Amino acid sequence: MRIRTALTTAIVSTLAAATFAVATPNMALADTGTTSEVVAALDTVDARNGNLVAEPVPSVTDKDSAAQTATVDIPADQTKGIKLRGQDGTSMTVKLPGARKNDRGKKARNGTVVFDSKADSVNAAVPSEGGVQLWTHIRNKRAPETYRYCAEGVNFFVTPDGGAIGVDQANQPVTLVPPPTATEKKTGKSIPTNYAADRNCLTQHVAHKAKGVGYPVVADPFWFFVPAWVLRACGLGFITGWGGSWISGDDFWRRWGNGLWNCVVSAVGLHYLKK
Repeated sequence: MRIRTALTTAIVSTLAAATFAVATPNMALADTGTTSEVVAALDTVDARNGNLVAEPVPSVTDKDSAAQTATVDIPADQTKGIKLRGQDGTSMTVKLPGARKNDRGKKARNGTVVFDSKADSVNAAVPSEGGVQLWTHIRNKRAPETYRYCAEGVNFFVTPDGGAIGVDQANQPVTLVPPPTATEKKTGKSIPTNYAADRNCLTQHVAHKAKGVGYPVVADPFWFFVPAWVLRACGLGFITGWGGSWISGDDFWRRWGNGLWNCVVSAVGLHYLKK
């Protein structure tokens, strides 16, 4: 798990430094009962599983946005979807699963946005370098096992490693989503989870209703939105790193880690060649 988190953070931070600006922070909102519940679960899972949760970056809040940075806008009204944008003016909006207008986004003291809700599952979002980590806080067995994220104008494909890539109408890559995780808070045990792609929607299936699962369970897809030229370079680097590691007989996370490392090297190298 540490390989996944460290290298995912590395690529996001590196690409963000190459292509995006930084936002200025403001005063965070006080934690509510729901924000405290969700943040506590994320903190516990994070501590037990090699830092799975992204570090929130400074963000600003206004009447419409619970948290906003140069690259992501997390609205107070979750039915509007989370907008990811590039410095070149391109953007995409990700619609959240089960979004309800009255479940308002509140920014916790650590910068994580939680959509205050009494439902069986709660959406949360961590504004991170170059993107956003979306979390589903699954409270009990009544919660659904599928969580559908949709983005107009983007077609999704599941990659061989279990992650996903999104392409625009010109078949240019616009977003990369690493393999998902789902974890019990109490034990730190991983719950089986996977993606399925259906045109402009990416669905995460979390098998939390299996016998013996303890609640709450937290599950994430990590989205970051980058220019097409970066993802093209990244994709080539990732394929070579992942393939070489596969030939060497490395395990799943080592293959993913080597792929991401090659992705960073390729993308940054092409960035400076383009200057």
